[in-house]
Amino acid sequence: MLALSTALTILNSCVNTSTALITVSMSAMQSLQNPAVRTKTKLSCINQINQLALIRVPGHSGIHGNEKADEMADIGAALETVGHDPAPPISLSYIKARISEWSAEEFHNKWCNSAKAGTTKETLKYINMKSLPSLTTLHKPITNQTTHVLTGQGPFRSHLAKLKLVDEPSCPNCGSHQDTSMHFFSIVQKSTASGNHT
Repeated sequence: MLALSTALTILNSCVNTSTALITVSMSAMQSLQNPAVRTKTKLSCINQINQLALIRVPGHSGIHGNEKADEMADIGAALETVGHDPAPPISLSYIKARISEWSAEEFHNKWCNSAKAGTTKETLKYINMKSLPSLTTLHKPITNQTTHVLTGQGPFRSHLAKLKLVDEPSCPNCGSHQDTSMHFFSIVQKSTASGNHT
């Protein structure tokens, strides 16, 4: 669309008779015909289309003008861009993608470098990370229980003792370890290894 607008500006400044402008851009043609698209570049094109006939041709089909345009485009692409023009603007989707990547990287760095959430970090070592997205499809009670286990802030006596809801943080089963999510995982591992799934 930017190339089309530039071509129209040049033609209207030097041609007074009826002229045909040939393009291979289907997206530009569809954009001009779509009333929902309201960009400055499109409006510039519409305002400049007077006696011009806009014709679309297939690309790389041996049409001399199109082949020459491709050749000049390759030369232009190899040049260093100076200033804002004639470089096309960065698309919104590209900006959003880069922001999303930056945000994910920043979160990962803060997560790794933070001294907090030690229980969760240790617990996640026992978890298949690929299965975590499936938690959102489970019933809310199951999701809540899983979150309690991952964060260590569930019905574990060590956590309840911090809240002063129980007196002893030790495990009621073995009595020799604090009742934490990590201890819970160790019991599950031993039960699984011994074949005892009760």
